[in-house]
Amino acid sequence: MKTILYKIPFKFAIKTMLFMNTLIIIFHALVLAQVIPFNIVWGGKFEDFNQVKSFEIISIVTILVISIVIALKAKYVALKVSFSIVNVAIWLFVLLFSLNTIGNLFAETTTETIIFTPLTFLFAILCARIGLEGKEK
Repeated sequence: MKTILYKIPFKFAIKTMLFMNTLIIIFHALVLAQVIPFNIVWGGKFEDFNQVKSFEIISIVTILVISIVIALKAKYVALKVSFSIVNVAIWLFVLLFSLNTIGNLFAETTTETIIFTPLTFLFAILCARIGLEGKEK
């Protein structure tokens, strides 16, 4: 069964995700370094920088894991990991980014709603395309 997602080239989806993940890691590092104000992330729910620190570290680790899984799917990294495990992880990322998109719609900060809602939606679409690779079209 053909889907519109197949119109997105697999390599484009991979490269876009890896590039955007790099930018997201830099963004979170800048929040940790207090270059970017912490009140524009996490829905503006935190009042104190110390509350944000652990969430920012979790974000960076999560994005690194997503990047490794995507690199495995693209065969940029050669680790002995089952194709099925990689695919399940990618579809979990689709779910994660889809839920994150919904959460961003209800963020208290307009910055998060305007910038991160379309970004997480794009990530969900790109991950879905990556997850379809290797299946019949």
